Amino acid sequence: MKDFYTIGMISKLSKISTETLRYYDKVGLFCPKHRDEDTGYRYYTKDSLTALLIIRRLRNLGFSIEALKSALEDPSLSNLKSLLLEKSQEYEQSIKVLEARENACKIAYERIIKGENLIGLFKYNISSDTDIENIIKIDFLPEKNLVYSRKIMDSYINSDLSLSRWIDIYEKCTENGIEMKGSIIVIYHTNPLDQFLLKDCDVEFAMEINSDDASKLSKNKTRKWGSFMACTSYFVGDYSKIMSRHVEMIKWINTNGYRISGPIAEEFIISPLDVYNTEDYVTKIIIPIEEIK
Repeated sequence: MKDFYTIGMISKLSKISTETLRYYDKVGLFCPKHRDEDTGYRYYTKDSLTALLIIRRLRNLGFSIEALKSALEDPSLSNLKSLLLEKSQEYEQSIKVLEARENACKIAYERIIKGENLIGLFKYNISSDTDIENIIKIDFLPEKNLVYSRKIMDSYINSDLSLSRWIDIYEKCTENGIEMKGSIIVIYHTNPLDQFLLKDCDVEFAMEINSDDASKLSKNKTRKWGSFMACTSYFVGDYSKIMSRHVEMIKWINTNGYRISGPIAEEFIISPLDVYNTEDYVTKIIIPIEEIK
């Protein structure tokens, strides 16, 4: 029986464990082809060793059991090319997703560093009687590309934050290999302060992405935002108390020769998706403005 091999012999020749060979037999991928009529033992043939080595090579490339079956059932070059191309494209997409996740980690790290610096500034360098002029700034916001989700939210409760909507944005980016470039931005397409008054609010949840990724997505998922002058300020601490800073900023705008010219936005530097401690939350308030002439 020199042309027949036991499972132990084929295991040594192919360097595939007997457990794996039994599994291949169970799923119908690679089965013993000869049966001894006297003993009932099953043996692998010499010719089958070549097929097993092909399985080993393709398995090393990450081929699934179904793809391996296809390669053995149709050993043509055209089928092999098709299977290899499909696997290559699968890896290409996986690499994009991993790169997006790596970038998301780096962005999150940079946000935390920025947030820590702001916490130190506000907690230890700004006292309760600090002039509001020192914590409000006029900035020009450059244009950004956003991936976004927008809907009318009934009896909106600002302090609830709608974290599931945030996660949807994060997952939309990472699962599609989209490079995130900043923090979650929430834009309120309502009258100023309506988001605090349990009113129905038109709320947009967004994330900055690069222009190349924006061009790949449908127009109803991305848009441009920015390129305007804004009154900005950071709020450090429990988000449920942020309304007071909004009120201070609106008063400042009204008494300094400006008016609100667009939807108010909040950028979450450190948020409840980062830490449990509410005292470590850092939120940037962005109010588009224009000078009154």
